[in-house]
Amino acid sequence: MAPQRALEPLPSLSAPSDTAAAGGSLFAGWMACAGCHAENVNGWQGNGHAHAYQSLVSSEQQFNLNCLPCHVTDKGADGTDHLLDLSADLKAVGCEACHGAGRRHADDPGKWQVVAKPTADTCTRCHTQERDNTFDYASAVSRIACARTEIVAN
Repeated sequence: MAPQRALEPLPSLSAPSDTAAAGGSLFAGWMACAGCHAENVNGWQGNGHAHAYQSLVSSEQQFNLNCLPCHVTDKGADGTDHLLDLSADLKAVGCEACHGAGRRHADDPGKWQVVAKPTADTCTRCHTQERDNTFDYASAVSRIACARTEIVAN
């Protein structure tokens, strides 16, 4: 039997994002979203998406490149090797996993938009029949706290 591993706490909302310094990625990390959308991020922190990476750690699968793409943000189009080096704020199914890469939006929200209401197609990239045969988009969206809260900038 594998030893039990403690869950890593989510970084605090006030913690600086090391993703922002990484350069090159269009993903900013959920902490960049919290600056303007704290209420939505607080709601998200209470659901399973915020802890999706931790479920891999608990089952010792955090290095499994077949599992990582659905348990982190910044899946990337250039392969999966970078998934092993993600910063803490991308080790979750964060805002950008559903709303799209947000670095440009965070830098200039008036000019760059993200997806306000993700569609079922967004969800079923990971919630497939093979992985989650009970998934129902309408029911799932109604349970996601960040979706129940109107997206409003602080």
